[in-house]
Amino acid sequence: MSEYDVVIAGAGQNGLTTAAYLVKAGLKVCVLEGRDFPGGGVISFTDELGAIHDVASTAHTLIQVNPMILADELGLISRYGLNYVYPEASTTDIFVDKDMAITLYFDIDRCCAEIEEKLGKEEAEAYRELADFAQTIGPVLTMGMFAPPVDAQHLAAALAGFGPIGQRLLHYMTMSAYEIACEVFKTDELREVTTRFVSESMVGPFDPGTGATFLGAMYMMHAPIRFRMPHCEGGSQSLTNALVSMVKDNGGEIRCGAKIAEVKVEDGECKAFVLEDGEEIVGKKFVSTLNIKQLFGSNGLVDPKWLPEWLTEKVDKLRHSYYVGFLQNITLKEAPRYKLLGDKPTPGLITEQSHGHEQYKQFFEDLKAGKPSPYDSAATCNATLIDPSRGGPDGYHTLYLYSYEPYALYGDPANWEKYGQEIADKIFEAWCEMTTNIKPEDALVRVVRNPLDYSRWNDSWLNGDFCHISQEADQGKSNRPFPEMMRFATPIKNLYLGGASAWPGPTVSGGGRAVAQVLFEDMDIDFDATING
Repeated sequence: MSEYDVVIAGAGQNGLTTAAYLVKAGLKVCVLEGRDFPGGGVISFTDELGAIHDVASTAHTLIQVNPMILADELGLISRYGLNYVYPEASTTDIFVDKDMAITLYFDIDRCCAEIEEKLGKEEAEAYRELADFAQTIGPVLTMGMFAPPVDAQHLAAALAGFGPIGQRLLHYMTMSAYEIACEVFKTDELREVTTRFVSESMVGPFDPGTGATFLGAMYMMHAPIRFRMPHCEGGSQSLTNALVSMVKDNGGEIRCGAKIAEVKVEDGECKAFVLEDGEEIVGKKFVSTLNIKQLFGSNGLVDPKWLPEWLTEKVDKLRHSYYVGFLQNITLKEAPRYKLLGDKPTPGLITEQSHGHEQYKQFFEDLKAGKPSPYDSAATCNATLIDPSRGGPDGYHTLYLYSYEPYALYGDPANWEKYGQEIADKIFEAWCEMTTNIKPEDALVRVVRNPLDYSRWNDSWLNGDFCHISQEADQGKSNRPFPEMMRFATPIKNLYLGGASAWPGPTVSGGGRAVAQVLFEDMDIDFDATING
């Protein structure tokens, strides 16, 4: 029986990132993946026409500031061919009710000129002032995401030392994104176009505690670092492929089709991950990137007898995101052109639509009530505009048509079986109405994945939730999943919690780097010497 230094459950980007740092230190590592392929949500598929589509994650923004990419610590760029491409603008918001479109360009001068033209000089100046403030405090909000977290009390003490800037940040961190926007901007249009970024974390911009996310997004919008809505050349799968190659080249083992049925614990210490066929994978240390509810819930992989009673109860009460994703991957002959953009493609990689500010405020409340998003509220990403390789040999265009939806549609997730296709059709039809050149029948390939599909596609996406659990204030940031487990350690000796359930949470961030740092500390390995050696 082989014994590994570290065994990791889950071969998504978090598990693979942790594994990559560990094998760089010369450790013997095994990654177990229940599905037949690695990558988690960071995968792509090629359709019958040769076009490449992202199945879940598409823009890899946060990972750009992670030293894993920024300093190429693992050689993913220099040795394994990972390459990112960047658009000139992040978002074009089409205000159908106002016959107007606003594009947020990454170049701050161009962005402010656009805002001044559409909304006036005062709003442009207010935007620039907030963007400048975000540039000042942005590194504080982002760089710490790739190391073990700091608790809120110590963070507040540190920020107090920044004087008025720190005090302003502390003030904003207690607010919702929308409250900040209302404090700074006067027009509903600018409040909406800037706060939409927050909703990508599956928390509404009107929810308490989303101020820090809002400021982080403002920072990334105009930072000199390569944030700027990057896409992997050749599809999101390219990141997974590079990580898999790096792990294997350094002696790591990745086993797919290896679903874990039990976490074996003896005398409070993790001894093995037990597979469905009874095979025991033995190690010295273990990391789970599975959903925390799969691990420590009442019916979890760890027998509750080994856990304090408060933990099982607390895990069972963790909330899922109150809305999740609904995606349509569509192949088209040509790039969409928009009526309110003068019959031109969007300059922003993501195109969003607004049909009035009241609708914007209401539909987050409707999602909580189990109602679907308005059909005309979906967003799109047209990645082939910056990465033609995704269009295949015949130069097709891909459309990533995405909307927020409740998992329990009309109170029951089974309703997705009944209404899912109808909702998808109406969403696509409403989007086509904004264009000059696309009709529903122009879709050459169309693949629909509703929230129920996603819950079946990935066992860790309970309730169709790629976040694992909601990122609302009490379950987000350094509170994730709750303060007692903020540095990845669990009540089971030698068992660590990583992945989307832990700090820094979901999205493609390479968050497994922070887990690796804690393991290095506990194994008395010099992290900096390993990286720089």
